Amino acid sequence: MPALSLPVLGSGLLNLDESLSAGAPPKRVLLLCPPFQPITLSSLAVAQLATLLRSRNIACSEAYLHFDFARLIGEDKYCLITDAGSGLKGELLFAEGLHGTPEDAETQDQLSQLYGPYEERSRALAQLGDLCMARVDAEKPDLVGMSTSFNQLLPSLWLARLIKQKHPQIQIVLGGAACSEPMGQRVLEGYPDIDYAVSGFGEQALLSLSVSNPPKGRLLQGHEAPVLDDLPVPEYEQFLLEAGDFAAGTKIALTFESSRGCWWGQKNHCTFCGLNGVEMRFTAKSNQRVVSEIRTLWDRYGRNLFATDTIMSREHLRTVMVDLGAFETRPALFYEVKSNMSETDIFALKRANATTLQPGIESLSTHLLTLLKKGVSTIRNLALLKWCRERGINVLWNLLCAIPGEKSEDYDQQLLLFDKIPQFQPPHDVNPVRIDRFSPYHTSYSDFGWERIEPFAEYHWLHPHFNDEALNDVAYHFKGIGGIVPGRYLKRLRSAAKEWKERFKQNDGLFVDPEQGLVRNESGHGMRYGLPPALQKVVDLTHDITPIDKLMADTGCPRTVIDQLAKANILYIEGDKVLNLAIRVKPPEF
Repeated sequence: MPALSLPVLGSGLLNLDESLSAGAPPKRVLLLCPPFQPITLSSLAVAQLATLLRSRNIACSEAYLHFDFARLIGEDKYCLITDAGSGLKGELLFAEGLHGTPEDAETQDQLSQLYGPYEERSRALAQLGDLCMARVDAEKPDLVGMSTSFNQLLPSLWLARLIKQKHPQIQIVLGGAACSEPMGQRVLEGYPDIDYAVSGFGEQALLSLSVSNPPKGRLLQGHEAPVLDDLPVPEYEQFLLEAGDFAAGTKIALTFESSRGCWWGQKNHCTFCGLNGVEMRFTAKSNQRVVSEIRTLWDRYGRNLFATDTIMSREHLRTVMVDLGAFETRPALFYEVKSNMSETDIFALKRANATTLQPGIESLSTHLLTLLKKGVSTIRNLALLKWCRERGINVLWNLLCAIPGEKSEDYDQQLLLFDKIPQFQPPHDVNPVRIDRFSPYHTSYSDFGWERIEPFAEYHWLHPHFNDEALNDVAYHFKGIGGIVPGRYLKRLRSAAKEWKERFKQNDGLFVDPEQGLVRNESGHGMRYGLPPALQKVVDLTHDITPIDKLMADTGCPRTVIDQLAKANILYIEGDKVLNLAIRVKPPEF
């Protein structure tokens, strides 16, 4: 098929006064949030875009159909599907709705296991379709927009067909992760019910489509972020209304953004990371705006907040977090951060009530971290885990393996290390690296030892009418052929991580208590170290990463004594640096 035109949309927001001066009034817009948006997180895309349109006097309503679908199939089943590995199987039901039941028995079995027998699946789809069309009929939109993040592409395509069958005059636009080029182009070619797809940021494109003079072409590029301070604070009244019982207590967190892009990825793109696509350039809101937005959302809704930032701005870390800590009441915050932070940074995050962090630890092997281009070391990751445990901050991280260039000793060393640090928060899971679109593993796969790459097999189920070339263009997840595969260590690694979790829960490990001193807990039994003053000083001076030469000079302890403390799993030595592994029960204030 011929290539689609790609209008380039600027970074400024559309001037509606000029756009409407010679044309018709703006269109009525309905933004749909389809399955499988996690039911514990608001959709920032829907709320942000809807608020923006309304701020420009464009009639825009919202419908959160994922709540309806979760009620139809049951919350437990819905959450199981959204947590199912790559998540592509979560779209399989809607692929069946679009293309019919797949012929192979394996896929039919998966459909039955996930969603029940055919009659039950058909009933759930029919009920969701009725609910969707009731909303469309009530709102009477000229333009319907849907997000394709969180495994929402096939649900969006299925809903689009329903809408077009009854209301062919309604225009439909898709945006989100599954529409980044070349994926968006293939979606437009393979699914004629879609009128437009947006590759990149959606603000300018949706504003343009909402007025009488939309851009030419069907695939719209928006790879330059708008001035983030110019965007309105998202409104969540409709979202919370439709959430109903799902919004009880603190179950749901509201999403917001402080920045877009990745300042680390601009300099050193992590080899496995496919986030941001071609929108890697980092841009952030001003410190004052971030504080104001967090306070506004908290005052309006009293809900915990989830930052969608790929990585926290260093300026926000050292300014915004400090400012937030001065407020008497504040929401619990989630942020993704880089793990090379200082203890004072962790303290500022704690005071700001950043209760959960995702620091991208990925490994406890400096060699593997170097291969992944993480820009940190084992001892730096250990320091972060230590300080977060002391301050009561939850750390979400996965341990990666099957890394091109790995050596067996990289995992032997980590297995030994696991046994020494049950007091540190363990990984959520152990996973082989995945080849995702836009990552260096994808763009330069042969440099990492793969002969070729292929889309995950699920894409054949999702788009059965696509040829191999089209599937390759529409896919986001790939498998490598002829390269690195998980070694024999994988089973041992997962078993050791499971044991680490069990020991962490029973509070095993090394601790510093103000009254008892240095204590080691093992299976409910405690052992107290009677340290002489010189060794106590070594422990006192190594709560932060310290050069060994400086430690020896400040304490008078010879290197042999420091090595003995390392063998006793009290100190961790990497190169010329040392860190003690003890968790302070009552860490100092700053």
